[in-house]
Amino acid sequence: MTDRHGDEVSDSTQTRHRRFGALLLLCPSLLLLILALPVISFTYLSDDFNFVLRAWHLTPADLLPDPRSAFYRPIPRELYFGVLTFLSRNDPLWGHVLNGCLAALSVALVTLFARRVAGSRVGFLTGLLFAALGPFPLLIGWISGSQDLFAMVFIAAAIHFQLGRRTGAALVCTAAALLSKETTLFFLPAVATMGGVLYRDRSMLRKNVFQYATLGGLWAVLHPKVRAFVTHGVSTGEAGYVGMDNPHAAGNLVRELAALLNIPVGNTATHWPSELNLVAAAGVAIVLVAFWIEASVRRKEGARAIPRERALLFGLLLGVTPAVLTAASAKHWFPYYACMPAMGTSLLLAMGIEKLGWRFARAAAVGFLVLGVWSRGIDLGTRGTPTERNFRTISRNLGRVESELKKLHPWFPDSSRLHVTIQAPYDLSLHSHLLTLQAARVWYSNPTIQTHDPMRLRPGRGPEYLFWVTPSCDVFEITLDNLRVRSPGPRPDILDYQKALRSLAYGFFAANEVERATSVLLNMQEVDSLTWAFDRRLAATMLSATGRSSEAEELCARLPPLERGNALNAIAAVLGPVRPGTSFEKAAFRTFGVSEQDSEAYRFLMNYFSDQTQLTQAMRMAEKLISLRPDDAEAFAMIEAIRKVPRWEQVVVPVLGEGS
Repeated sequence: MTDRHGDEVSDSTQTRHRRFGALLLLCPSLLLLILALPVISFTYLSDDFNFVLRAWHLTPADLLPDPRSAFYRPIPRELYFGVLTFLSRNDPLWGHVLNGCLAALSVALVTLFARRVAGSRVGFLTGLLFAALGPFPLLIGWISGSQDLFAMVFIAAAIHFQLGRRTGAALVCTAAALLSKETTLFFLPAVATMGGVLYRDRSMLRKNVFQYATLGGLWAVLHPKVRAFVTHGVSTGEAGYVGMDNPHAAGNLVRELAALLNIPVGNTATHWPSELNLVAAAGVAIVLVAFWIEASVRRKEGARAIPRERALLFGLLLGVTPAVLTAASAKHWFPYYACMPAMGTSLLLAMGIEKLGWRFARAAAVGFLVLGVWSRGIDLGTRGTPTERNFRTISRNLGRVESELKKLHPWFPDSSRLHVTIQAPYDLSLHSHLLTLQAARVWYSNPTIQTHDPMRLRPGRGPEYLFWVTPSCDVFEITLDNLRVRSPGPRPDILDYQKALRSLAYGFFAANEVERATSVLLNMQEVDSLTWAFDRRLAATMLSATGRSSEAEELCARLPPLERGNALNAIAAVLGPVRPGTSFEKAAFRTFGVSEQDSEAYRFLMNYFSDQTQLTQAMRMAEKLISLRPDDAEAFAMIEAIRKVPRWEQVVVPVLGEGS
């Protein structure tokens, strides 16, 4: 009976250990999902809009390489977004859910292979450190993070299969990883040499190296950008997106290593992101509970099947090598680039922490997590850089614009033309999302909607609407038949109203609709006599530029003359929004009373436009200055500086869609 009772106790203990062991395996994935909760509210961002629009009309041809794009990633782009748009045409929630599943799976797979390589304790700690990596949650909040997530899942699966000597399955997973993200190439040395590094099996090493090299070669033949590297070299110039002639390699490497260690390195001091206080506390609680569970099921580990030094070498190949190659080749470095190499560096960190003693491990894991939360607040200097801090702001702004726009128009007829002027000059994210990525098409689930800058009107048919977006993301509409304002609630600013209508007037002028352009300028509401006079001179400039000089003179006949300084500032305001042209430029000088032979006027305008980063206009003014003063060193220096500004390689081919 005692023996029987003892057997029952033993069975119960084993069952308890199994349950706790399964729970322990889930803890790292649960930790990541808890840390990612604040980003679940993110809307579609950046490339997401392009991929959603492509997925609406997905064809087999879209799965083939596109020589116009820098990357070829059909699995996480075309196929994945095809699934998302099947589930919902415009709701990013499904993307967050599926990205969360991919992220949790990648953490579980990394935890498992770390256990097989370095033991259960190291595997457990590796999973926690990997899940606590600062940039990781962004891959769940940004739906396009699926590219990294798919690559990590497939690489981790390939390692599992290769550890079990199932090379065929490992090759399939590696091929899928290559079709998810190109930097998978940097992980091939680790996967291909596992047999030699971990088991000292030379025959397996030779066989695997040949197989993975063949796979990499086939992929290189398929990928148009890799073929270009082979034929034209790996130096892509300053405007290239990737290349081994990267002038930022050293700085990128410092930032990459800092990100892998959760050290917040930004362009300014990183403040603690207070909006993450709750998830930070919850994360610390999960880590402490996980260590308690680990202590409850701890058993004395036997001798490792794989010696420590071999596991360390594997970790270096899996983590440090890809990190260095990524930093050296990517000319635009972003913090989330650290996520893939972290599969290896987390293993290295875990092995180092275990070596220092298991009592130290709990404090190290908590400290690493806290550092990771802190690093999520880094500022890299540009608002469009894909960091959690930036994307939180962009998501909030886009959400407000969408909400305000739908208050004014719950729906739009097919082929509607939305002319939107964005009066937030330093927030390029709004410009790119609304005008380039055509966010309104996704918001309204209507691919026929066209959103344009009113200064660059495009020919087309369909109802026309004019909106302006303020820096605080309020949206106002101006009805085109009577130039009156419609507001979803806030009171409009008269100066913003005038800016929007002047933008429309420039658009009409560029489209050769001079009558409509001058009608807008002459019939808008005016705030004072100065702006009233400016708009009449602007209308006169447009008339004069199209050969209607008598009408222009009639408009200006009763206007008081301008002082030189005011006239130059007015000319700068008139020429700034348009592509410089001889007729318009001459008309502006004549209308505002400045001589076309005044070289110092062109110098003033050249420097003004340069300060405003309006480089096309600055170049034009510099050329005019040289025509008047052929030996002007300042003008030559300006032209040389502008010519050195790179035109960056296109990473995503925009989907312009119907009528664009």
